[in-house]
Amino acid sequence: MSGAFWAIVASVAIAATHAATRMVDLHPFLIAFWRNLFCLILVLPVALPKRAWHRLPGALPRHVARGVVTTIAMVLLIEGLNRMPLAEATALTFATPIFVVIGGALFLRERPGPVTTAAALLGLAGVLVVAPPGPGWLGSGGAILLISAALYAAAMLISRSQTRYADTLSILFYLYIVLAASSVPLAVVAWEWPDWHDLAGVLLISVCAVAAHTTIVVAMRRSEASAIAPYDYLRLVWAGLMGLALFGEKPSLSLVAGSTLIVAAALLPVMARRFRRLA
Repeated sequence: MSGAFWAIVASVAIAATHAATRMVDLHPFLIAFWRNLFCLILVLPVALPKRAWHRLPGALPRHVARGVVTTIAMVLLIEGLNRMPLAEATALTFATPIFVVIGGALFLRERPGPVTTAAALLGLAGVLVVAPPGPGWLGSGGAILLISAALYAAAMLISRSQTRYADTLSILFYLYIVLAASSVPLAVVAWEWPDWHDLAGVLLISVCAVAAHTTIVVAMRRSEASAIAPYDYLRLVWAGLMGLALFGEKPSLSLVAGSTLIVAAALLPVMARRFRRLA
């Protein structure tokens, strides 16, 4: 239940990060660069006094791998968000929990039970209801978002393995170091100085991203990756509400129906655990 709570908090923070990204008018490479730089600045006042870099340096290869994979996934996600409405774009990112469940079984030797598997499949059904593939789907950013979802799943699995070797602060410290460094070559390609409005927007993105990364790591530490993955589906609900409030994107019937399935997928594991306890 503790892991589930932090996973739900992470879903809100991630949805807010995506919404804020839509509000910044910069090249995706530059958004990634400034976001990662601000995230590093935000975490340094906490990481430096506690000497986070000295904590289990043997985990460094995992830190580097997660940072590089996350950078690529981030750039693709930003591009996809710019090509589709917020709720529909978010729906396509929900292929990530499916990849997490599969990857957790293949690479981390996790054994998702029938309830977790059913929840993941139910969530996938909701995704397909919200944003079914069709004519022009690939050109609208669908393929880009699915690749991004697969890479984020890989990053989540690496994060799960990191918790066995490093603490939360060390994971965040090295993540932002690698993210900032790997974003520099991309920023050079499309460099232009942002105005104050865009910088403020990227700062908001960074605050939400730090909150999301922190709560994801905490959730991963307190539960198996495959067990908390279905809760990520709640992001679609938050994205729909934010899209309506910030961008005037009215929810369609398919969005409501798909969101209902996604919420059911997120609640299914919780209800199953409570039923077992009562029994």
